[in-house]
Amino acid sequence: MNYHAYSNWYMGQTWGLTNWYQKEGHKTLPLFGIQKHVATDLRLTKQSLVSSLVLGGEYLTQLQQQLLTTLLTQQGALLFTDYFTQLKSNSIVNLVSKEVSLSKQITETFQVCHKTELWLMLADLCYWHGAFILGYSIRQRAKQCVDAIEINQKTTLSDCLNVLLWSYENGSQLKQSAAMACLRSNHGEQTVLIQQHESFQALLVGDLATFRANWPVIKRTTQHDAFKQQRIRIKGPATRADAEQVCNDVDWTLSFNVQPGTHNQYANGKLASLYNAHDWRRLAALGLKNKVINELDLCMLRRDVPELAQFDTMHLCQPTNGLLMQKSLNAAPAALFECILLGADVIQFEGIDFFTTAQMHRTDYREQPGQLSPFLNKIRPVIINHDVFSQRYMCQKLQQFGVLALDKAGSTALALSDYDYAKKLSENCQGVKG
Repeated sequence: MNYHAYSNWYMGQTWGLTNWYQKEGHKTLPLFGIQKHVATDLRLTKQSLVSSLVLGGEYLTQLQQQLLTTLLTQQGALLFTDYFTQLKSNSIVNLVSKEVSLSKQITETFQVCHKTELWLMLADLCYWHGAFILGYSIRQRAKQCVDAIEINQKTTLSDCLNVLLWSYENGSQLKQSAAMACLRSNHGEQTVLIQQHESFQALLVGDLATFRANWPVIKRTTQHDAFKQQRIRIKGPATRADAEQVCNDVDWTLSFNVQPGTHNQYANGKLASLYNAHDWRRLAALGLKNKVINELDLCMLRRDVPELAQFDTMHLCQPTNGLLMQKSLNAAPAALFECILLGADVIQFEGIDFFTTAQMHRTDYREQPGQLSPFLNKIRPVIINHDVFSQRYMCQKLQQFGVLALDKAGSTALALSDYDYAKKLSENCQGVKG
């Protein structure tokens, strides 16, 4: 699956903009082999289970798709389809016990599978349908596959990275040290990747100076020290009416996908906004990007665009590309990461509760047609492209070292166990209690 194919479906379904690619200089739609789009309804067949992942934006190679299709035997597919049908009809009386029981059946059915990536795909499949408890249980099976990896002179780059990623979550210094030694000795040509991991490990122990000094900057901009010795507040895109303000006295407020003409709603100091690729494409298609740039003190993008060379107030965020944790950073963790890289020592989260409340975006954001619950409708693109569990670990570490301050809702969300966090997301999607 290619990001462009997902983006085209998303732009068309969400805003009715089907020609965005022409604005980016493409003569034809860059589908990269995907010849048709999958509908958003839950056509629960074996093939549609695989299609759910394709629609979700997973970068599946042809081999991966074949493996996944093979893995989803008729018996295995029925385990999923029966349960997802119940989820769709909200007919589950006891959500927790049902998903725990089902996770045991799935583990037994797919016990021959020892590939981490395929277990993670099955977990994604569950998330896509709102079954977070089940997805989390399957995700643990992926972890077991990584635990079984032996670090030696023959360890592949993929296995090294898998061990590193999971060591960050588990806090296993022994595994982390062994994987880094293997990365240097077996794959020394990966100099940028090695530097990234060395820097990231410094970040996770609160050593911000080493993190900033050693991070291999891919593309330097005029904003490389914009937040040095500055007080930064990162404001959630759907701040609740009862949201507790951590601190009003800040130098910068950073929010997400700030819309034209709304900059006056963000009080206190300078205003920065981080845009995802989809929202920036929408602004470009509507001819509004220059208006936004002129209204902001800093415009931050996650993908390179021609405007970056034209405006000093634009900044390209450093790519992590899912190499430092499972998948890529979601908006709030990405903003946190970038603010630290740009010199901030303490960052405040306001109105960011890691999707534990029903309102997770502004009301006009990601409104897709169909019969999905409002929460599942909006969280689908998040969880299929970002791993919400691994990103919580980074935030927990930075909170522990005093780098990240949160309001009450955010602190409560980070204090949840992984299982309770999955349970909360499942409840939000289905509107039922375990």
